[in-house]
Amino acid sequence: MVDDSRIMIKIAKDIIEDSGILCSLRTFLYPVEALNYIKKNKVDLVITDLVMPKMTGLEFIEIMKNYETLKDIKTFIVTSIDDAAKSSQAFELGASDYITKPYNDYEFLARVKTAIREINLKKELAVQLKKTKEEHHKLYIANEQLRVTQGQLIQKEKLAGIGQLAAGVAHEINNPLGFILSNFETLEGYISFIQELMKKYDALNLSDDLIKDFKNENDYEFIVEDIYEIIEDTSGGLNRVKEIVKSLRSFSRIDAFKEFARYDLNEGIEETLIIAKNEYKYIAEIEKDFGELPNIEVYVGEVNQVILNI
Repeated sequence: MVDDSRIMIKIAKDIIEDSGILCSLRTFLYPVEALNYIKKNKVDLVITDLVMPKMTGLEFIEIMKNYETLKDIKTFIVTSIDDAAKSSQAFELGASDYITKPYNDYEFLARVKTAIREINLKKELAVQLKKTKEEHHKLYIANEQLRVTQGQLIQKEKLAGIGQLAAGVAHEINNPLGFILSNFETLEGYISFIQELMKKYDALNLSDDLIKDFKNENDYEFIVEDIYEIIEDTSGGLNRVKEIVKSLRSFSRIDAFKEFARYDLNEGIEETLIIAKNEYKYIAEIEKDFGELPNIEVYVGEVNQVILNI
């Protein structure tokens, strides 16, 4: 409370204290003193006289409203001057109420109590708003964590699904490949037998012009040379397919995405290079220089995926 009249301060103070309102009331005779106090202390309500020496109540309120930290303080103007222009000016500057003197105890007390209720409600609202913002922030963080976790789970499921599909394809290829490799070894033995038989026949040096003409017409010597190249190339191709299937089955193990397992990094790189060869064979050459590394415990499927991405 700011008033240059000690009598008016005592009257207002007695009204407030006799009412039993719980508050800490500070009084000042001069606005400058009050302003210095308000700048340094938390104040909820200012009741100021209108006409005072050196600084009027309107000037006092105007200065307060220019401070960011003081502009929201609730302010009352009290005066013995019944001037509509002054009251309008007070409200334009941000005053909350305009009370005339001498005080009507009940009216004055009612307005002070109403102001205190509004102040307390505003404080409670600010506390609830802060709690709401904190809860909203917690929910936002939780939602972001859930979104990231969901993305990771989806990615794991995708990788596991791809792994399952690849393992199935590798299994389907592996069965007929086993028959082909087995039959090819048998066929290679048969061809070697036939070639050896032909050599023994030629060693007999029998005069059979019909057979000689047939061999010459069909370029027998070239066929003999070429057949072994074909066997070598085919054998290399089949073994290449075998290695790819082996790497594919190892690379795409279903359990590799779900649990830790012993892992040989060199072998993982080797198998991944086999899987990825089609991606780099026309644009790059890979030089391997593996060192001796201990096995490590990892999610095998995820590490293979990292190597593949690199």
